[in-house]
Amino acid sequence: MMNRSRSFVVVLVVLLITMILPGSTGMAQDPGDAGVLAPTAVDAVVNTAFTYQGQIKKNGATFSGVCGFRFKLWNAATAGTQVGATQQLNSVQVANGIFTAQLNFGNQFTGQARWLEVGVKCPSDASFVTQSPRLLMTSSPYAIGLMPNAQISTTGTTGLRIQAGGNALVGYAKDTGYAAVYGANTGSGTGFGTYGSASANGIGAFGSGGTGVKGEGKNVGVVGQSANTAIVGNGGSYGVAGYGLVGIYGSDRGVAGGTGVAATTTSGNAIVATASGNGTGVWAESVRGNAIVGVSSQAGYAAVYGENKQKLDGWGYGVFGRVAAGFAVKGEGIASGVGVWGSSVDNVGVHGSSTNSSGGLFRTNAPATSPPAALSAQSIAAGGWPADSSVMGSLRIDHPLDPANRMLSLALVSSPEMVTTYSGNVTTDAQGIAVVTLPEYVRALSTDFRYQLTPVGQFSQAIIMKELEGSQFTIATDKPGVKVSWQLTGVRQDPYVQRYPLVVESTKQGADIGKFQNPELYGQPIEATLNYVAEPHSAQEKIVGPVIGELPALPALLIGQ
Repeated sequence: MMNRSRSFVVVLVVLLITMILPGSTGMAQDPGDAGVLAPTAVDAVVNTAFTYQGQIKKNGATFSGVCGFRFKLWNAATAGTQVGATQQLNSVQVANGIFTAQLNFGNQFTGQARWLEVGVKCPSDASFVTQSPRLLMTSSPYAIGLMPNAQISTTGTTGLRIQAGGNALVGYAKDTGYAAVYGANTGSGTGFGTYGSASANGIGAFGSGGTGVKGEGKNVGVVGQSANTAIVGNGGSYGVAGYGLVGIYGSDRGVAGGTGVAATTTSGNAIVATASGNGTGVWAESVRGNAIVGVSSQAGYAAVYGENKQKLDGWGYGVFGRVAAGFAVKGEGIASGVGVWGSSVDNVGVHGSSTNSSGGLFRTNAPATSPPAALSAQSIAAGGWPADSSVMGSLRIDHPLDPANRMLSLALVSSPEMVTTYSGNVTTDAQGIAVVTLPEYVRALSTDFRYQLTPVGQFSQAIIMKELEGSQFTIATDKPGVKVSWQLTGVRQDPYVQRYPLVVESTKQGADIGKFQNPELYGQPIEATLNYVAEPHSAQEKIVGPVIGELPALPALLIGQ
């Protein structure tokens, strides 16, 4: 800018970005990173100071002497916002117009354009004279290749090679959804997004943190191949997480005694599989062995745990089994264990159904002298509900007089009709009248009502003065103020009973002829039981799976042992 009494011209000669090493940075070892070394901090590698050199002329001639300089950094050529602090140097030696200044605006050069504003104050100047226009800060040619969003393109086989005695490449990402190190192969062949290899005892790829290693591909996200352990995951949340058509695929390549996927954990979840839409979290298939084996040694925990969180739209299954021949789900209790346990808060604990004449639930009980456990089964057959079900009506509870030492077993009422019963006590008023009000559903649920009345505490006559209408019926006594104990019985008429009427007597058909519900009561062998199916395995061929000790041991370094 031209001044009325003088003019200065500051000419940019060279801009040097000087990497000043602040002594030995050192490497800190994180005890949770299994020996992988990480820098102490990103900003400790270099500082942000650089050397600025320029030439000053006064009235067209080079100037020599001592001048003051004021430097400001802006994000625009004009106007804009100043970034970083103002750098003011009051005594700078200028020789033949050349001056050098050390500037440090902090970490302001992160890929965005910057402009430098220079103010000059030489002897006899009353104030700083701001030069115009601002100077665009340019980069050294090789620094351009490493600036943010820079691209390295080559026709060779290696775009960038880094070799170091420590960590060759360290990446940090702070924004959600972004990767510290991201690799993508855009070719049409069988290339790799990220490939890692190591020596015999090394690790090809190691990841730790929220998500240690993430792989994404149209075919396979992450591939691990090793003569010992292919993929090891160790994280605060998940060791290995897989998403896709096949989330995690493991194969022992036919090695005898090999294991496709092995997961261990000291606390938390060894394997977590998540599938969205109609996907499958874990798919396991075996030709001759067990597809999935779960082993738990902790009381209160399950070897295999299944939960369906669907609550409103239709039915879901916690665990579902399907089989062409044999048993879809088998439970076996050892010693005092229970084969299958089912419980429900407000529905059915164990439900069994069959679409033919076979029973919904099949029971064998030993020894024969013991009463069979309570069992409810449903068989949906053409002949009615249930054509050949086994319903053992009993109640077994802790004895109320000695609950710690005795049990109380009671038989429930059996009837050839599906009845409903309501009962209560009522006292007639001064006119000998009492009105009993029942729930509104009673008339819809039942029909053909029967009444029983018993006066209590005195001799009296009691009658049903008015039968059930709506939800009320009326009792009358020949005396006022009589307590009456009443009972109302009806026969169910709801749509379920109409669809599946109770068949009281039926004739055994086909293979059921000559078979018994309880063959031991008639001196018959267990094979004469209705729907009898032999055990698929002998005592020497029980279904067993590998125990934890038989799995290939993971390196102690990788699992924190």
